[in-house]
Amino acid sequence: GVGTILITGRTHVKGLTTAAGLWTTAAIGLALGIGFYEAAVICTALSVLTIVYLSRFENIVVGKNRNLEVYIEIKDAETVNNVIDRINNPKYRITKTDIRPSRSGMMDSLGLELSMRLSKNIDKKQVLKEIAAIPGVAFAIENQ
Repeated sequence: GVGTILITGRTHVKGLTTAAGLWTTAAIGLALGIGFYEAAVICTALSVLTIVYLSRFENIVVGKNRNLEVYIEIKDAETVNNVIDRINNPKYRITKTDIRPSRSGMMDSLGLELSMRLSKNIDKKQVLKEIAAIPGVAFAIENQ
């Protein structure tokens, strides 16, 4: 539902910012509804400042997100191990693997969902291009 927080791994949380934003907006609306305008204005200002400046601060201190979720369409089942072996290297490490039915519906193909941890200064788009260039891979996209 709306405002749901999903934990999809040991350290991977989705929807936390959205859920917090919805609850904050509801609290601001309630404050306005009862005529507590000062608190609503202060809370709105603090919320905007928090969202804008903490994301910048996080990028400086923590660095860019080095986790990548990838969906790879593989042309046939025989090449799965070869593809995984080619992907797992010092530049990026596979942390989770799931084999799924093909999203494209191509005959004999299957889907591979990977969670990866990238080394510093590795561009996600470049990683996707390198994976797509592996023989046996139909395409590779970032999973959202």
